[in-house]
Amino acid sequence: MANINPFDSLESRLSNIEKLLLDIYGGAHIKPPDNNPNGLLTVDQAADLLHLSVPTIYGLIHRREISSLKRGRRVYFKKEDLLQYLEAGRRNAQDSLGHKRVSNINTYKKGKS
Repeated sequence: MANINPFDSLESRLSNIEKLLLDIYGGAHIKPPDNNPNGLLTVDQAADLLHLSVPTIYGLIHRREISSLKRGRRVYFKKEDLLQYLEAGRRNAQDSLGHKRVSNINTYKKGKS
């Protein structure tokens, strides 16, 4: 009877595990589907959606800049409210830059005359 060494297959199994982990953490990771049918997001999910840190989200809540729902110690957000927060910060770059440049030029010309 031949001695079967369990360590012989260990290296191939470890390399398979390493490949799977690299696929997951190397950018090939697919986010799980949203299992929240009521549309409420947690603080972590809100931070991901807005591309902000969790402490920044809590700061926005404290300053009442974003709407939130609180149940016990947990805080939730409606996705629509977070998207409205983003839309409220939208600026038309051409108009704002154009107005600033024109007003600065007019001020400069008035001071020179």
